[in-house]
Amino acid sequence: MDELRAALELTTEEELQQLTELLFSRKFNPLDYVQTPAPIDVQSRDREAWLDAVEQRFRYLAADGLTVLRGRTEQVTYRQALIQVCRYLKIPYPKQLSTTDLEAEVFLHLMGRAWKRLPADEQQALTVRVQRAIVESKLSEPLPISAEKDPIGLLFKGGSALAVSSILKPM
Repeated sequence: MDELRAALELTTEEELQQLTELLFSRKFNPLDYVQTPAPIDVQSRDREAWLDAVEQRFRYLAADGLTVLRGRTEQVTYRQALIQVCRYLKIPYPKQLSTTDLEAEVFLHLMGRAWKRLPADEQQALTVRVQRAIVESKLSEPLPISAEKDPIGLLFKGGSALAVSSILKPM
């Protein structure tokens, strides 16, 4: 079982419904109006068939045109899709980075972009909440001062490896 299927197996019904709505909405391609089933039809299947359909659709949408024309979309891996997202978003990544770390890099990059769009007062309020949560947590050792003062900035600027090691190492 590959990483995509393993992740899909862990989804709740609500998460699977949201994924289905996103992947099967008829807006990605003009051919979608002809050959793509409606989300409700996909959701009406038993769970295994539903997961199969979501997995196939993800691979189809992640594939390039040549892969689709050759009928080899089943060969597209979740990792390949993440690498394409990294390239599109211009996120640098080492080749040896695990798939989980690639996910974290994409997530943190997108969170950083959303953070920059938040009004300053909302940024401040969230920073205060995170600082308060850190103070109230029972860590065996204190966090580095930079992490205590600007925990959110550390996450977005430092990337997943730095952020995780700074937060988890003291625990």
